[in-house]
Amino acid sequence: DLVYQFRHRVRLLSVGASVCLKMRFESNLCRLFCYSYLYGFFMKLTTRIQKLAEHRFATPILGFVSFIESSVFPVPPDALLIPMCLAKPQKWFFYALVTTITSVLGGLLGYAIGYYLFTEIGAPALDALGKLHLMEVFRGYYDEYGSLIVFGAGLTPFPYKVITIASGS
Repeated sequence: DLVYQFRHRVRLLSVGASVCLKMRFESNLCRLFCYSYLYGFFMKLTTRIQKLAEHRFATPILGFVSFIESSVFPVPPDALLIPMCLAKPQKWFFYALVTTITSVLGGLLGYAIGYYLFTEIGAPALDALGKLHLMEVFRGYYDEYGSLIVFGAGLTPFPYKVITIASGS
């Protein structure tokens, strides 16, 4: 039943998307289809995240997501932290503390990845892309403005994991 629902939704989406592409999204019906599908998708995703936020293992999951986000995972823990704080406002400080501590520990992991694995993995990958010289430029800036770079990465949408791994290299 679940496989059928998935296939049916993919079929509907592909048919609707191909019609919308042919009409170049000029039709109000196409816009309505796309907006309603996206709205439904995000509402279901929001509901699932809220259910996860009320789960008895929500706090360890939050800590895990925060830990791996600091070094390798692309999804920020805010997607789980905010619903958890809304579900239990009296525990907001505890959730923020868990997120902060595990994020710092994840940053240490990112630093260790850069320190121990950059020569074997990072440098050849950057060299293959022709960007190894940019790492030397970054190291020069990091030697001069290290704490400001880390502080700025924590406050901006720039991926913090890039800074933690590059800091260790």
